Amino acid sequence: MGEFLIFFIGIVAGAVGYLIATFWMRPILRYLDIKDRVVADIVFYANAIMVEGDAIVVPEMRQAFGRTGCLLFTATVVL
Repeated sequence: MGEFLIFFIGIVAGAVGYLIATFWMRPILRYLDIKDRVVADIVFYANAIMVEGDAIVVPEMRQAFGRTGCLLFTATVVL
């Protein structure tokens, strides 16, 4: 009887661990990965359209850059 109980508890613990990893942890980690890729793409895009030589081309970007003084924050302010 004791061996059956230990076996049953092990199966239940494994199933609960699988459910937590599959339906709780994976979506969170996937969200964080996608969020990081989107932020990197936004910063890359903002840097690509903002600066031509030493001049900031887009007027909205110029105003935002004047307020923040940073390209990274400029991308988040304007968008």
